[in-house]
Amino acid sequence: MDVIKDYIDNYLIKEKGIPYLDILVKKGHETIYRHYQNKNGTATGKELLYMYSCSKVVTAVATMMCVERGIISLDDKVSKYIPEFENAYTLVDGQKVKTKPVTIKHLITMSSGLDYNFNSPYVKQKFLQNPFATAREIANEIIKMPLNFQPGDKFMYGLSHDVLGGVIEVATGYRYSDFVSNEIFKPLNMKHSTFKFLEGGFEDLYHAVDGVIEPYPYEQEKWANHKTYDGGGGGLKSTVEDYSLFLETLASGGISSNGYQLIKPETIALMTVETTKELSVKNNYTCVQGTDYGYGLGVRVRKIDTPWGLKQKEFGWDGAAGSYALVDPNTGVSVTMGMHVRNWPQVFRGEHLKLVEMVYKNLL
Repeated sequence: MDVIKDYIDNYLIKEKGIPYLDILVKKGHETIYRHYQNKNGTATGKELLYMYSCSKVVTAVATMMCVERGIISLDDKVSKYIPEFENAYTLVDGQKVKTKPVTIKHLITMSSGLDYNFNSPYVKQKFLQNPFATAREIANEIIKMPLNFQPGDKFMYGLSHDVLGGVIEVATGYRYSDFVSNEIFKPLNMKHSTFKFLEGGFEDLYHAVDGVIEPYPYEQEKWANHKTYDGGGGGLKSTVEDYSLFLETLASGGISSNGYQLIKPETIALMTVETTKELSVKNNYTCVQGTDYGYGLGVRVRKIDTPWGLKQKEFGWDGAAGSYALVDPNTGVSVTMGMHVRNWPQVFRGEHLKLVEMVYKNLL
């Protein structure tokens, strides 16, 4: 009996009402498990998805590729590439106070002081004024709002990866989506992945409201569907099959199935060094996947072994509609999941790791 398939089809889809779920497991470059299903029984495994914050793993790797090549340094001031960051400030008793410099490391560790305020009047105005705004131009507007604390003091989930996209645009001279396409997607044969605007063709999108799953209109996706803004934090569109090519490469020491060295294994190891512990009592890090995780360079990092085989240094992230990335450098295993339900923790909390546990117990 396929316990994973039974759990997905009969519990998650039929009983809990999850409209669509796709899981693909690889060990090295070999697929060892795949199952996809939707509520209508019409899933093909080719569904195009908004990957949302699974974009951040790509942006973290793109950043570290630039570090490897000497294009940028983690210690660089962000203002070297985006001069507006020279004016970064925080508020103390209602008064503007200039902060210490924001660095690339502050961005990739989410300790920059930036929050997730896409409703900043500066950002919204730029979008209204310029439907062709770039990642670099939006980064200019993001920093006009006050930072929530001095850079390096705390962890705060926010727009840091979006700013990294702007930094990469300036440092490389390429639009962010073009850089990622040329340096990651094309070499890995990811033919259905892009940070650019797509007219349509996506799997139906839903959201959870008070525990009830309802359709979510595509037209509300103003950020993911912007004509020219390549959101490094959430703008990726991909399929489970495509995204798995990226994860399997990371799980294989940075080498793709065709022998392409995307990133060095030493760099991957550096990404899995927990940084949140450095923030001590000021740290307010939380991870929806549980308290066994800290944060490394742009990715969650497992701190505690599980009794069923998932060990420290496993890393990845998840997305606002339930997409999920897991890379286990200890075993060479990668797990990609696709889902399309925004606000998924209301109806799916704990289920990603439950499925991973089934994989480890039944397949490895």
